[in-house]
Amino acid sequence: LPICKKYPNGNLVYEGYFVNGTPVGQLKRYHENGKLKSLQIFGTKDSVSVEYYKGDGKLFAKGLFLGAKRTGTWKYYADKGYEIGRA
Repeated sequence: LPICKKYPNGNLVYEGYFVNGTPVGQLKRYHENGKLKSLQIFGTKDSVSVEYYKGDGKLFAKGLFLGAKRTGTWKYYADKGYEIGRA
């Protein structure tokens, strides 16, 4: 079963799977209003694929971390969902 933590209002802070205190697989974090805040997918070693969402639940950025550093191309999105930039 996934491990979950909740805000005082009952909405989830996060839900995910952990091994020895370290997240594995998929970890979802939420804004206090219940909308998705980030989706992290933990891969091999230190690689983490991440999607970030605004408080209204709209995707605004996605990319990859290697360790604690951003790596590769990051994509950024407008409120209407289309790509507006890369870095």
